[in-house]
Amino acid sequence: MISPRAPSHHPAVAPTVLLLDDDANFRGLVKPALEARGLEVVEAPKGRAATKALTEHDFAVLIVDGLLPDTNGMKWLEKIRAQGVVTPVVFISAFFRDLGSYKRLTEELACRAVVHKPVEPERFAAQVAALAGASEPGASRARRRKRSTLEIDVTELELDDLTPAPAIEEVDSDIVFVPGVAEEQEAQLRSSYAELLPHVLDAFVRACGRARRSPNLPAPVDEARRQAHELAGTAGSFGFHEVSTAAALVERELAKLQRREDVDWASYDRAVAETRAALAALSGGPEAPAPAAAPPAARPEPAAAPPAAPRPAAPSRPAAPRPAAPSRPAAPRPATPPPRSGDARPAAPPEAGPMAADATQLVEMPEVAEAAAAEASPRGPAPAPLPPSAVSPERSTLLGPRLLVVDDDPALVDYVATALQSTLAAFVPATTFDEVRRARDVDAAIVSLPFGSPDRCEETVATLRAVHSRLPVALLALEDGHAIRSRAVSSGADLFLAHPLDDAELRRAVARLEAMAPARLRVLLHAAPEATAALQEAGIEANAPADGDAFFQVLERDRPQVVVLGGSDAQRMTRAVRMAASGDDLAVLLANPATDARASGADGELGPAERWVEIVRAHGDRVEARRRRAPDGASGLPTRRELIGALRAKLAETRRRARAFTLAAFEVDGYDQIRAREGDAVADRIVDGLAKLLAGRFRVEDVRGRWGGPTLVAGFAETGAGSIIPAIERLQQEAGSLGFAGRKGRVQVSVSAGLAAAPSDGDELRRLMLIAEGRLRLAQQQGGGSLVWQG
Repeated sequence: MISPRAPSHHPAVAPTVLLLDDDANFRGLVKPALEARGLEVVEAPKGRAATKALTEHDFAVLIVDGLLPDTNGMKWLEKIRAQGVVTPVVFISAFFRDLGSYKRLTEELACRAVVHKPVEPERFAAQVAALAGASEPGASRARRRKRSTLEIDVTELELDDLTPAPAIEEVDSDIVFVPGVAEEQEAQLRSSYAELLPHVLDAFVRACGRARRSPNLPAPVDEARRQAHELAGTAGSFGFHEVSTAAALVERELAKLQRREDVDWASYDRAVAETRAALAALSGGPEAPAPAAAPPAARPEPAAAPPAAPRPAAPSRPAAPRPAAPSRPAAPRPATPPPRSGDARPAAPPEAGPMAADATQLVEMPEVAEAAAAEASPRGPAPAPLPPSAVSPERSTLLGPRLLVVDDDPALVDYVATALQSTLAAFVPATTFDEVRRARDVDAAIVSLPFGSPDRCEETVATLRAVHSRLPVALLALEDGHAIRSRAVSSGADLFLAHPLDDAELRRAVARLEAMAPARLRVLLHAAPEATAALQEAGIEANAPADGDAFFQVLERDRPQVVVLGGSDAQRMTRAVRMAASGDDLAVLLANPATDARASGADGELGPAERWVEIVRAHGDRVEARRRRAPDGASGLPTRRELIGALRAKLAETRRRARAFTLAAFEVDGYDQIRAREGDAVADRIVDGLAKLLAGRFRVEDVRGRWGGPTLVAGFAETGAGSIIPAIERLQQEAGSLGFAGRKGRVQVSVSAGLAAAPSDGDELRRLMLIAEGRLRLAQQQGGGSLVWQG
C-alpha cells in the first residue's frame, strides 16, 4: 500500500535533488554546480541505490541517467511512476535521441526535461534549480514537495538487466539555462579530469579492441559499451568534444551489435582510431586537444601542453637538504576553461561531427598506425608507464593477493586482468592446463567458464588443487543460472562470480579470496610426539620444544595459531597457555582424550589420528581469519582490509574535490634480520611500537593502519608531499629514539619511508601504492631512516 510521506516538522533548508548516474566523473562535474545553486545533492551510482534513496529523502527533482549498470533509466522511471512517485524528473543521456523515446519520456513518464550529454554544468544546474524551486519561499516549496514524493514499496521495484538503447534519431531538445556558478571550482575539476583522461582513454581503447576481437562474447562488448557511454557524456561535458563524439559512435555501433543488427565496423574502427590519436597526444605527443565550448565546424588547432617542470633526483635526509615540494608534472589539461556561452551538446548526430569528416586521413597518421599495431597484440597498448622509482607489479611485496587468471581465450584473460587493475591484486595469466600446472606462488585463482569446454570445469579445479591443495578458487561465468551454479558447486570451487562485474563487486570478490587464502600455519605441541610427526609429514610447521620453559618461549616468539597439548598435565598447561599474553588469540586442542576439553578451557580435542591434519587446519584457519579481521590489538589501527577501504574513500573524496592526496609507506629497516636474530616476539613488539607511534601522530582525519609484516601505510587527504614531509621526519626521529628489550639487551631501530602524491603521481590507489613502495625501497638502499618522495 502506497501512502504519502508524512510532512517533516523541520523542512529542509535547501531543496534536495537525486543525481542518478553511474559515471563518478560526470557526477563530480555537475554536483558542485548544483550545490552552487543552493541545492543539496544525493548521489546514486545504480538504480538500486536510487530506489533506496527515495525511501530516505524528500527529493524536489530526480536527475536520471539513461544507461545504468543494473537497469536503464527509462525502466527505472516506469517502476517508480507506477508506485506513485510524481517528483519532477530531468532525464540525461548520451543516448535515447529518437522521437519515440522522447515522446515516451515526456508524455508517458512526465519528464520535465530531456537533456543529451554532454552538458554545460552551469546552465544545466540553473535548469534543475528552477525545477526544484530553489528560489521559492520555504513554505511554498515544502507544500509542493510534500505532494511530489511518496513512500514506495522497494520490494516491488526489482530492477531488470541492462537493455540495449533504441536506434538513434536526432531530436532537438535544447534547453535554455541561466549561467552563474563558481568558475574557479569548475576549472579545477576540468583540470583534474584532463589529467585523468589519458588513463580513461587507454582503458577505453583496450576495451574497444577486446570487443572488436570477440564480438560474439557479451562480456567484452558490454564493458566496451559501458565505457563508451560514460566517455561520450563526460568527456564532452568537460570540453573534450572530439573524444565524446568518437565514443558516441562506438556506443552506437555496439548497441547495434547487441541488438543483432548489422554493424558498420568501418565507422567503429575510425572512431577508435580517433580515440587512439587523442590518447597519443595526451600521453606524450607534442600536442594535446584542448576542450572547447562547442564542437567547431572544422578541426581546431590543439593547444600545446605546458612544459614539464624539472624534477630533482630522489632526495633523502642524509644526502641533501630537502627541496621544495615537487611541482605537478606536465599533465595534459585544458589551456583555459571553455567559454560560458552556448550549449556544449553537439547539435548534430555523431556521424555528422568533425571527426567523421576527415577520419580517413587520421588512419594514416604514424602515431595511429603504431597504436593500431599495439592493439593487434592480445595485450593491447601498453598502460601509462610508471615512474623510474616505482616497483613493478611482478616484484611488489605490498600488492596482493597474487591471483592466477585462467582462461583459454587470451582476450578474456586480458579483460579480467584489466578489470583487476581496479584492485590491489597481482595477477598471473594462464591459458592452458600446462600453464596452470606450472603456476607457483599464487594465493588464489579465478577460472573463467567455460575453460576448454563446460564439461571440464571439474578437471580445471582438480588440476589447480593437485598443484596447490588448499588454493581458493573462484569461477567466473559468462552466463548465470541454476545449471552453471550447480556445476560450480560440483567442481569444489569456493566462489561463484557472473559477468558483468563492476569494480566494487570485483574488489569484494578479491577480498573474499584473500581471506580464504591459507596462511602459514604454525602449531606448537607439548607431550604429543605422534601428532607432531603426523603434522610435520603433512608439511605443517610443527614445533615441539623439549621442556616447559622452551615451550613458553616459543609461544611468545612464534605466535602459533594452534597449540596441541598432551600428557597428564594437559589441563594445567591449558590454563597456563590461556594466561599468556597471546593466549586468547589461538586455538588449544587436547591430544589426551581422557581430559575434558571444555572444563579445561581448550577449544576442542585433536580427535582420531586420521583427522589430525584436517582438525588442526580447520582451527588454524579460523584463528587466522579472526586475526585478519580484528584491528591491531596494540595500537587499535585498522588492518589491511579495512585500511584499503578507508584509503579508497579518502582518495575518491579528494579526487572529486580536485585536491591533493599523499600516500606514505613506512617500514622497519632490517626487519628480517631482527626477526631472525631476536625472534618473532621482539620483531612484533617493534612493529607494535611503531604502530602506536603512528596512531598518535598526524590529524584525526588522516588514515593509517597496518599493511602487513613490518609495513605501515598512511594516507593524508588534501595534503601535498611537501607539506607532510616535516611531520614524517619527526616521526622517523621519534622511532629512532625508541628502544626495545631484546634477547641480549636493547634493540634500536630506524624507519624508512616512501611517498607518492596525487594527482602528480596518479590518482589510483594501485598506482600510488607501487610508486610509494618503490620509493620506500630506494630509501632503504640509501641507509636507515631515509625518506624518498619523488624521482
